[in-house]
Amino acid sequence: MPEIRYETARLKELTKPFWTGNFMLYEPIMPVARTEGERIEGRLLYKPEEIVEVRNARLDTVYEEGTDWVVEDGRLWFPPRSRVPITRIEEMFPEENREGWVQERVGGGYSLFSEGHFFHDKQVAVSYKCRKTGGYRALAGIETACPERTAAKLANAEPLNLLVFGDSIAEGANASGLTGAAPFLPTWGDQVRAILEEACGSKIAYKNGSVGGITSEGGLQIVDRVLEDMAPDLAIIAFGMNDGTGKVAPDRYAANISAIMKRMEAANGAAEFILVAPMLANPDTYFSGNQAAYAAVLRDLAGASGGRAAVADMTAVHRELLKHKDYADLTGNNVNHPNDFLIRCYAQVLIALILGEADSETAL
Repeated sequence: MPEIRYETARLKELTKPFWTGNFMLYEPIMPVARTEGERIEGRLLYKPEEIVEVRNARLDTVYEEGTDWVVEDGRLWFPPRSRVPITRIEEMFPEENREGWVQERVGGGYSLFSEGHFFHDKQVAVSYKCRKTGGYRALAGIETACPERTAAKLANAEPLNLLVFGDSIAEGANASGLTGAAPFLPTWGDQVRAILEEACGSKIAYKNGSVGGITSEGGLQIVDRVLEDMAPDLAIIAFGMNDGTGKVAPDRYAANISAIMKRMEAANGAAEFILVAPMLANPDTYFSGNQAAYAAVLRDLAGASGGRAAVADMTAVHRELLKHKDYADLTGNNVNHPNDFLIRCYAQVLIALILGEADSETAL
């Protein structure tokens, strides 16, 4: 698929950290009818002071207040006559196997699954004014400084070789830009590259060497091939989802990531790193395993790097989001991939870590 470039102003809007300011842009909800006759509600991260707009996830349809949605006591709900797509609980958790459309559910039965833009088309995007609380900045590791050489290169508008290397999440799976659905959001790696280039005036030589379905061990097996035409100044390494499903032990995972870093240092002795702890898999499915155990060992690796590595803890961010949102609100496939909103969260965390939170909001 050809590269998708958003206008700078649009990317700035989409990559502003969601935890800052007094406005929430395109927060997703997947409305689910849980019980016959029960009011269909959607959970928001923050108590809304004013709902500005509710759109479909493709952003090309605006839903009408009163007819399609109602806000009451800080809760958003969808009346019976609403045009908003509603998914029945029986569809989310079917009792019978539908090959290609379900995964086995922990405890019995099945959980709905699909790639492409299937779940994207079942979600809505809510924009609202609110007062924000919560410690997402600290959870994400943004208080950790960007590696020094990378920060200096960007501050001086020097060229930077940027490599993203990981699994399907790093590759961009279920980003609407890759599934061919509006609003055609770029992958989080593309967002990071574009914002850094525009914000700092640096020429970013960018490569995404990620491969869907692989573990950190698989990454170690192919990293030399990825490095044939890229000696990274900054490598964003993002494995862990598939390791977690396979219940790879944290020390084995850490050894693989360390070995990948050493291969990259062989290509560029001054290489620096951001190690991304993975989002969580759907706990209703058997894809959920050791994902939550990897952030700690990544912090150990960063701590032993002499300041050449930092950690972007998407595990902690996703865990906190799931205290306030349903898994289906934030997923692209209902198993282990992010939707557009969570892909934007990846970009927001990484940009804020690299540029500093205040600079990431104002740099453009």
